Amino acid sequence: MSLTNSGLALLVHVLAVVFFLVSAYFVWRSFYMMRIPGNLEDSIKAGSNQDDDQLVPSPDAILSPASVPEPVGVGEK
Repeated sequence: MSLTNSGLALLVHVLAVVFFLVSAYFVWRSFYMMRIPGNLEDSIKAGSNQDDDQLVPSPDAILSPASVPEPVGVGEK
């Protein structure tokens, strides 16, 4: 038994629109929150005055080959 067959087609359509608008709002909000603050001109100006030292990762962020564990095959311990 469906709501449409019960004579509640208007309710089905209204609920569909409400749920679509709520989901569209959350999708818009999630993408809006991922934006980088500022505009393109500010980032270009800031990039030209940026020190090269800020672009180098810290020594803690670089893994030496000795600190990377060896892969273990199937059935090995």
